[in-house]
Amino acid sequence: MQQNVYTIAVLPAKEGRIDDLLNTLEALAEATRQEHGCIEYGFYQDRERSNTVLSFERWVDPDAEDRHWQTPHLKNAMKAMGDILERDPDIFKATNII
Repeated sequence: MQQNVYTIAVLPAKEGRIDDLLNTLEALAEATRQEHGCIEYGFYQDRERSNTVLSFERWVDPDAEDRHWQTPHLKNAMKAMGDILERDPDIFKATNII
């Protein structure tokens, strides 16, 4: 039996670019939520560092999460974020253990 895959990312926007990041993520979320195997796909703004957005994804299995990385909408968003983010995002892929 395959386990769900959880992907968590930390997306730090450059000063003054949070609105650009949110617009990019809104379009990405709309398309991604339609993907086969996507259970949950959300973004959360850090309460203390308002230029930082956290993503939380839940996928039915590793194959679904892997396919997500090949979609045009994610590739386009990653390209756009190259100019918006302060640095590369920190990305964590996990399975539930407890």
